[in-house]
Amino acid sequence: MIQEQKKGITRTMLALLFLAVSTWAMGSAYADDGLCITDADHLTHDNTGNPAPTIDGSILNDPGWVHANQYTFGNGTTTPDGTMQMVKKGNTLYISFQVNHDPQYNAGDKIILLFGPDNDPAHDVRIHIHPVSDSGNACSSSAGNNPSKVSVWRNSTNWDLQNNSSWLDVKVCSIDSATDGNTYDVEMAIPIVVLPNTNGINLPSTGDFKLYVNALRLNTVKVISPDGSTTEKTEVQGQVNWPSDAFILGVPKNPTTDQLLNSPARDKWGNACLWSTNSPCSGVSVKKTWINDAANTGLSKINPPPPGGSVTNNYFVELQNTGSMEASKVIARVKTARFGLQTGPDGFAEITTLGPSGVIPPVSSMPNNTVTLNGGWTLTDSLYKSLCPSSNPNINCYVCSFVQLDEDPSVRSRQLIANRYFYWNTVFGHASTFEHTATLATRAQQPAAKMTLSTASATDRYDIVVFNREVPATGLKLSPTELKTSPKLINDMVAKRLDRAVEHELNFVNLTGAYKNGSGFYRSTVCGYRHTGRFIKSDNTEMELLEETPCYSYWIEHKGEIHGWKHNLTGDGLVKIKEGRYTMTVPKGRPVNLATRIEAIERPTIIKPKAPIFRQPEIMNPEIMNRERVVPGRVPQIVK
Repeated sequence: MIQEQKKGITRTMLALLFLAVSTWAMGSAYADDGLCITDADHLTHDNTGNPAPTIDGSILNDPGWVHANQYTFGNGTTTPDGTMQMVKKGNTLYISFQVNHDPQYNAGDKIILLFGPDNDPAHDVRIHIHPVSDSGNACSSSAGNNPSKVSVWRNSTNWDLQNNSSWLDVKVCSIDSATDGNTYDVEMAIPIVVLPNTNGINLPSTGDFKLYVNALRLNTVKVISPDGSTTEKTEVQGQVNWPSDAFILGVPKNPTTDQLLNSPARDKWGNACLWSTNSPCSGVSVKKTWINDAANTGLSKINPPPPGGSVTNNYFVELQNTGSMEASKVIARVKTARFGLQTGPDGFAEITTLGPSGVIPPVSSMPNNTVTLNGGWTLTDSLYKSLCPSSNPNINCYVCSFVQLDEDPSVRSRQLIANRYFYWNTVFGHASTFEHTATLATRAQQPAAKMTLSTASATDRYDIVVFNREVPATGLKLSPTELKTSPKLINDMVAKRLDRAVEHELNFVNLTGAYKNGSGFYRSTVCGYRHTGRFIKSDNTEMELLEETPCYSYWIEHKGEIHGWKHNLTGDGLVKIKEGRYTMTVPKGRPVNLATRIEAIERPTIIKPKAPIFRQPEIMNPEIMNRERVVPGRVPQIVK
């Protein structure tokens, strides 16, 4: 996870994942700390170094990324919106992105990188990478593919488009999915140079530099006008940005390219630094969190208090250090809210503070680079009812958890935290039929551009997108002995049956063992995108900026033969546009319930053919045997 630092205090940024996952709107007041980029040549005790990443568009199983700082754009589910990794090797900066939940491949999709090497805006560099075309960019060879387009500008005072971007080595691979959103990997190598405005970026060897990143996922939809004519409209389905409070803002109408090129302002960019002996990096982040029982895969389930009383739930947060120096004295502030789409941090109630931690060993001590914090959370009956209203038909109460990592206030050292915030909003079920209700809470959002103090401000319009993924059972059904004696063989067999994204998710929620033993899974993720009425323009296309809430998720396990899954989402005002995509208008400040039903089809539906109707020939009927029988073209005869 990417390590972050600030003068005086450094904090950890966390990306939280839940078995039933949800996230809130992106316009929160929470700010990120700086990022510290590790050096591959100084990540082992003997300084023998680690290999550089291979730039081929394939991140998984590349040893060059193992010790990179990683920042996760978490959304409360096991599938984050994106993951960024950064590592320095020699005079080269390596950066990778994995972008998920892309609704459709679009040549306008772009990754934006802004660098401010020093205090002179004339030395600033802007990079736009268009990873895919309208048909994606699936890899046909091990060398990866070139991006659809790369553009470079210099001098943020008045961005000057450059003629040469060949000094950037960029490769891309995309993964298609009709139901789960598209994914693409981007890897790049950027030369670190001494002089500004040469073929590379003159990043300082010590001290901070300015950095901003964003990934724009475009979605083009058809709009039918009242007169029946059809036009196309392009939307940006949420921004995948760092710092998390620095957005491209857009304007209410008549956008130009200025909104894209000049937003956010330079003073909103974040701070980053390269590892040095004077600035070593720790990189603390949340690896996992659970309530009451570490073996419980329903990580967000809480025990209820008696009526009018209280109960203690035990909360656990496992921290990991992906940096090159040890960390210590880290605290975890734990907050909670209703399960579902939370649209603002004020919807979360702070319940407990865990820590401070002891020493967390560096990444070179892997897998012993973790520490678990735990503490009791006294849950009153009134708080329980606010989180789990009595009108909720579910037997079990699940919550969305939010963890914020900080340095112990008594410490003022250079403590670096990779991901400061971690969301967990996922539910796990074992059933042939699973039903659950989530809440879309609409308070604490920034007002949309078109909405003033008129009647128009009474509602918000959302796009609700469902990403579904089936993980068929392996059929391995291995015995405990086989699992113990041939783990490498089993892992190789599992890897052949799973793509990289699903393998990561199963590992995260401790379900790989169940998968190896023959279980199949269905994962449903629901994300909300609010229409802001703000627009930008890029490549001669006007596009509306949608704000992500973001998401919640369900994992359903099923054992035995299965012939498919049925998924149904319902809610007040929810209108289905097409499979997996809905729209709804929500009164401001009023929570709306979204009910999910997932059913495993254990037997195929067999339609029995109707039994044929057999009629006895008249000749066999004794009552008519002596009647006349008419034969066409002949004189009637008497049959005897």
